[in-house]
Amino acid sequence: MLGGKDRLEEGKGGWPPAPGEQLIDRDLQEVRRIVLEGLRGHEARVAVRLPGRRLLGGTGLPIMKPLAGGALRRAGPALRFVLEHPVSTVIPGMDDVQQIDENARSGSERRPLSPSEREVLEEEAAQLGAQFCRRCEYCQPCPQGIDIPMVFLLDGYYTRYDLKAWARERYRALKSKIGDCIDCGECESKCPYSLPIRQMLRDAGARLGPSEPKKES
Repeated sequence: MLGGKDRLEEGKGGWPPAPGEQLIDRDLQEVRRIVLEGLRGHEARVAVRLPGRRLLGGTGLPIMKPLAGGALRRAGPALRFVLEHPVSTVIPGMDDVQQIDENARSGSERRPLSPSEREVLEEEAAQLGAQFCRRCEYCQPCPQGIDIPMVFLLDGYYTRYDLKAWARERYRALKSKIGDCIDCGECESKCPYSLPIRQMLRDAGARLGPSEPKKES
């Protein structure tokens, strides 16, 4: 654990890498959390190269969101992509024992990615693009009660997994709909990925169904 004058600073989002470099240059003994997903290979290499100068001097490098908030479905190759870099540890989200076992196996085997695995991972990353929700929930709570990460999760099922009817049904069950948005922009000011959340919500609403505001009780 960190104590005394040691400090914990989090480089949210990790892009662009310049802020991370500024943190490293402060010459503090700290833990750095950097987002390194199985995406955008060049940017990923830049992100881990910056703190590499002082890894031996007490700077830890845990990697958060290695599965892009659950958007990357092939956990094994995605984790092994991250472990190709000089990182301290990887912290994927897990919610059952099977995931724990599979993720631990990826860390213990340390097998390099095969050409076919790398190709599949790159194709999946290309399909996701740069603007998608990682479900970090920094945007919450919404003043209007909109569960923004859940809306984007359902939209992902609609667009990426072709579960259109399923996603629409669950969207209709949400208490607050996209139509409740008052365009305040508070969510965008808190998003570590600088996503255009309001426009993304409008796009999701066009797919998931009518976005009438909730009725006054």
